[in-house]
Amino acid sequence: MYRVEIVPIESLRQHEQIIPDRLARVIEIITREQSVDIPVVVDDNTRVILDGHHRYNALKTIGAQKVPALLIDYFDDSLITVEARPESGFTSLSKQQIIDMGLSDKVFKPKTTRHKVKFKVERINVPLKELM
Repeated sequence: MYRVEIVPIESLRQHEQIIPDRLARVIEIITREQSVDIPVVVDDNTRVILDGHHRYNALKTIGAQKVPALLIDYFDDSLITVEARPESGFTSLSKQQIIDMGLSDKVFKPKTTRHKVKFKVERINVPLKELM
């Protein structure tokens, strides 16, 4: 099961670091467009971010109080899968390892994981002012 909701930014947890140059580009795009068109993918149960760390951090940097989130049952393999990126140094990662990292005080290096959502994520076009 999944749904899109606007959630408090402070309720979300990260499992990966970000790349500063990419963060700057995402901040520029959101600021220019004054909207967010793709939700951050989040485990509904734990609120760990699965995909969209740069969007989340861009919104946080801009001062947003809320984030559009695609809340998903992470352990339902018919909805989403995860794999370790070849450059990560891991041969594999389990969904539980991702959740455990997100709930800890540590995070993986940037681009450690690749999540694949198995359905079309609709564009949402949420005005930035609604997230402030």
